[in-house]
Amino acid sequence: MKTHTGLWDALFGEKVTLEVPSDNGDSTKVVVTTKWIDKMEREGRIKKVESSEQTSDTDPLEEKAKMIVSGARLASIGVSTPLITRMSESIPDLRKVDLGDWDFFLTVATVFMATIRLGSMGFSEDRIDRLMAIVSRELDESVPNGIRGYEDCRMHFEEEAHRLAEAGHEPAYLVQDAVGIWIAGNLLGRRPQTDVECGLVRVTGELVLHLSGGCWE
Repeated sequence: MKTHTGLWDALFGEKVTLEVPSDNGDSTKVVVTTKWIDKMEREGRIKKVESSEQTSDTDPLEEKAKMIVSGARLASIGVSTPLITRMSESIPDLRKVDLGDWDFFLTVATVFMATIRLGSMGFSEDRIDRLMAIVSRELDESVPNGIRGYEDCRMHFEEEAHRLAEAGHEPAYLVQDAVGIWIAGNLLGRRPQTDVECGLVRVTGELVLHLSGGCWE
């Protein structure tokens, strides 16, 4: 008996072909219905991989991940001198800060914010871990003490974000101020205190937020 395709699809769902790996390394093609796939997904027995979640061989974001650190370094070097000139006029203590320190803290904070953005993009945990491993390797190889600085930034960011939120800090500025406190505190060698020093927090926080903005696009 010949079954009408439209009737079959209406009853059981459109048919698709799956390629299932076998124990000996080969694969077997199996025809199933989309309704069956939906049922297996609901029961947690299979997981659908979105087309954007490429394999490690084809993931276009791997090239982006390789450029995160070098891009952050170049951007930080480019903005350090005008930023020092601007902020040192109102905060004399900044004149004692070595240019290399400016570059280091801005670079590390920019890389950190880039990874924060990665974590919020809705990718699978495996994909995020794979991309993070690339960023971590580049940071370790390109920036002396970069990994240590990143972990310090991450720890203080989490603490400051929590503290600011508990204090009723304006939500629109919570992220940049939390990371800006880490940058300003390291540049000054102490916690920012005056209104002008808090201005340094806001300026540097917004700067690294901006520098990391399009890193995954």
